[in-house]
Amino acid sequence: MFLLALRLGRTVAELEHTLSYNELIEWRMYFEETHFGELRADRRNAELLAMTFNVNRSPKQTAKTSDDFMAYKVRRRELSDDDLEGKIDAVFGGLE
Repeated sequence: MFLLALRLGRTVAELEHTLSYNELIEWRMYFEETHFGELRADRRNAELLAMTFNVNRSPKQTAKTSDDFMAYKVRRRELSDDDLEGKIDAVFGGLE
């Protein structure tokens, strides 16, 4: 939420009061697809590092991917429907 607030020039409190749940989910999906901001810059740098390593490596070395050079790796976890519902209730339960 902080990255989105920074990107939109608003405070987290403003977003909490003005964003609907659906819009927040859409922003999250957009972020996962585009990785705007510093994470995107990290990805570009990792791509360059991987390319530089791979063109200069010896034939005995294994090729690297950009993931090998990412300083921060997004960890994805699968949640069960019950876990997801619990998290949604924890965040938005007081809005009824």
